[in-house]
Amino acid sequence: MRTSACVFVVFALGCAGACSGGPASTPKPTAPTAVASASPSGVVAAEQTASCTPVKDGSPRSKGIEALAEGRGKAATVALRAAIEAHPEDLTAQVLLIAARKKQEKLSLDVEAGLRTAVPIPLQITKSSTFVDNAVEPRPGADAVRLKTISESKNLIVDVDDWLKKNGVSSPTLRPGPEDIPEHLPRTFQGVAIQQIHDHGDHQIGVFGAALVVGSPDSALVAFTLMNGPTGSAPPDFAQVVGSTLLVATRTYQSGSQPYTTLLAFDVNTGALKWASDRDVSNARTFAVTRDHVVVGFGGSAMPDNLFLIDLANGKTLQKLPIKSGPDLLLLKDDRLLVRSYDVDYAFGFSTPPAPRVAPALPSRKGASHALSAPARCALDAAVAASDARDVGKLQDAVHMLTREKADPLLVGAFEGTVKFFEQQQQKPALDLTMVSPTRVDEPAWEYRLTESAGPAPTGTAKLVKASSQQGGNPWIVRRGKYDPQKPWPIAPFEKGKLPPGARVDIPSQYGMNDLRVIIPSGDRLLLVYGGRYVAVIKGTETEAVFDLETFRHPPKVNPQWKEFAVGDVTYALAEGDTLYVANGGGSYAREMMGKKGFVSAFSISKKKLLWRSQPLVHGTGPFSITSDYLATGYGFTDEADNVFLLRKDTGAVAAKLPLESAPDEVSATGDRLRVFAYDRTYDIEVRR
Repeated sequence: MRTSACVFVVFALGCAGACSGGPASTPKPTAPTAVASASPSGVVAAEQTASCTPVKDGSPRSKGIEALAEGRGKAATVALRAAIEAHPEDLTAQVLLIAARKKQEKLSLDVEAGLRTAVPIPLQITKSSTFVDNAVEPRPGADAVRLKTISESKNLIVDVDDWLKKNGVSSPTLRPGPEDIPEHLPRTFQGVAIQQIHDHGDHQIGVFGAALVVGSPDSALVAFTLMNGPTGSAPPDFAQVVGSTLLVATRTYQSGSQPYTTLLAFDVNTGALKWASDRDVSNARTFAVTRDHVVVGFGGSAMPDNLFLIDLANGKTLQKLPIKSGPDLLLLKDDRLLVRSYDVDYAFGFSTPPAPRVAPALPSRKGASHALSAPARCALDAAVAASDARDVGKLQDAVHMLTREKADPLLVGAFEGTVKFFEQQQQKPALDLTMVSPTRVDEPAWEYRLTESAGPAPTGTAKLVKASSQQGGNPWIVRRGKYDPQKPWPIAPFEKGKLPPGARVDIPSQYGMNDLRVIIPSGDRLLLVYGGRYVAVIKGTETEAVFDLETFRHPPKVNPQWKEFAVGDVTYALAEGDTLYVANGGGSYAREMMGKKGFVSAFSISKKKLLWRSQPLVHGTGPFSITSDYLATGYGFTDEADNVFLLRKDTGAVAAKLPLESAPDEVSATGDRLRVFAYDRTYDIEVRR
């Protein structure tokens, strides 16, 4: 976990405890309450809560607290992330997330330590073609089952997530980040980091190169190493345990360098090979399993595209069914098989409704419970309530009780850090974005709109005149150089909100689970942009407002093939007086967003409402500037028109426009002179009145 990911002042919040070592509803932010007494008198009150009943309202926050109390680190992490995404001002959820992440990591590392001396079961292939030496007799009637097409439709190739959501299914394959790894799987095995997780609900399989580690929260772990023929080993493409059988789709090398793909069935207890399928039947990302059958897919490029229905008992191919493009995902939903191929979606039925697959027969797990005792669980609720109320005295009492009841030190440390943070805020306040709830702005008009004037009208008219231009430009982020607190500072997505050396240490690197993207000094204020969604307005250590502009990011209509990129992120902002000016300059080509990008909007900071919204295509990704009567902005993107604009500060209307030969990236103003850094040129422009 990044140190600054504590979201508030990490060193004051006590990451020495939380990072190293009540009510379920979201509370309204309040200032910390002074400590009433340093004595542990509140411990008695905490003890009296031994018969308390935890609040379970079904919210992500409630689920996260419950999972944490039960010692389920990953479940707690997932739920608490969702709680913070919904309520970024929930400081207590952020405290609990620290503990949940560390719990998840610790349990996974404990599992990893326990596997250091484990000897994987070898999965050895000894023959080069289909065989069934150790297979069992098929169930009567299994060989008569066939697939039949129910529907097929063209897809957009890039709309996989939409297809999954529409069908109410999820892909069982994942390339995991740290928070995706279940605590019952190791993060590394035999020196190899986990590369994939195959999640089947009742068991999970971690892929570590050619090794597999199989387990579940209730089962012991079993490790395997796949030896693919005499020329060496290769990572498995997909694996699943069905009863006492481990199914593995993989590439097999028998001679030379050209592999063939096959589906293999091994005894999960001994590693003995039960059967191998025909060659070249399985190169799809997944396969689908019923009680009696496995459906696999093979194809792509110049190869024939087919589905294969295979008998689970002996690996024999029962049916070969041609499809129109290479199969990718094969998923079961009720009694249907859903197939996502390269550019066609299919639904298939079975001639006989399939029975569910047999649950995996894995050895049971023996280990200590990580759940809190009943008194410790009540102390946790007391700590949550005290943290919500920012009551230092009651929180100290709850921490004493958690310590006395031998609660998880990671949980205790997180709340100890919270006590220190509250104490610091009483003595020397630092920035705390959780002191205000974000203002969620309604969806705007996707055209010019004036609701209320942002100030006096300009006197006279103005025009833009190009004074000079020279070769050389470069994007803003390339030119940022050394951090200067008087200048805006962009943060690239891969930097994950990392603060530059010299920046204020109390700036959170995340807000609402969105990484910090831009730090902008603006007069006596500091503006912080998070994830292209949130803009925080800071004066000193006070959070004046946080605007949630999620509705401004998604035009009503976009090219569905570009949906992933057609998002109008907040790219820059400035404040003057009571007005906040925000540019939604992110997104793909204008044509893919139906021209609805590049807006600038003005908000009243005190009233927290929209005053006006400009026409589209007036500003892009870099900084704009404020002059006496106007905003100086610029827009251009690849082959789209490149222009500099003057927008009236009072109404947002375009007062002047100057075409350029290169796309503007940054527009800075000094009096009535503009300097425009474009893609490959730098311009000096005069504002003539």
